[in-house]
Amino acid sequence: NQGALTQTATNSSGALYAPTFTNEGAITALNTAGYTLTLGAAGQTFTNTASGLVLVNGAIITLNAGSSLNFGTIHVQAGTLNAGTGLSNETGGLIQGAGTITGNLLIDGGNLAPGNSIGTLTFSNSEFSVTTASTLEIELSGASADALVFQNPTSAVNLGSGLLSLSLQLLAAPTIGSTYNIISIASGGSGITGSFAGLPNTGDTFTGNFSGTDYIFSVTYLTNTVSFQALSAVPEPSTYALLAGGLGLMGFRWLRRRRR
Repeated sequence: NQGALTQTATNSSGALYAPTFTNEGAITALNTAGYTLTLGAAGQTFTNTASGLVLVNGAIITLNAGSSLNFGTIHVQAGTLNAGTGLSNETGGLIQGAGTITGNLLIDGGNLAPGNSIGTLTFSNSEFSVTTASTLEIELSGASADALVFQNPTSAVNLGSGLLSLSLQLLAAPTIGSTYNIISIASGGSGITGSFAGLPNTGDTFTGNFSGTDYIFSVTYLTNTVSFQALSAVPEPSTYALLAGGLGLMGFRWLRRRRR
């Protein structure tokens, strides 16, 4: 496919398949409650190329191929993406949105971005594993943040050993003292394993910037939750300069009084 295919039928189903299905355009299932669009043929390969877009908004898209590879964008804005026996996100690929993904997802590169702005991407009855250097994009605003939530994962949620880098974007100043559950298992499963790149241990810290001010966060790894805590704001250098200037002026006045 090199064009734009949009499905808007209701309470129906359809399929797009070929022995080797390559998407270089856009495939969209819009506002179609009860509708399932199946992509790919069983035992074959579906590839979403760097220019490809698969958009789910209110419907169900099922990846039926034996092997599904994403080098482009898969946006689960709403509704459900059924990854089937296995979807692999590759270098350059982006999986994003605030809908639900079922089936197995292998993060073999690229980016994972929960939310449509601030929001939650849900994984249901899924196997999730990071196998190659990849990036998790998190947006945080005030007391809320993007999140990955797992319902009845079929195995341990595996973040990899320092393979998953964190990209934190602050949309507003964080609420100091707040805890943000970024990754959590809501039910079932056998825990979360692995850690973020450069943050191997609970208590490790990192910074985010909003409007020129750095904020310090720490990370906590628990059996079923990975969370961030907003610890403090770091004053700008100009603040230190003003403070130093004020202390210097106080010292000068004290010295003048002594000399009198």
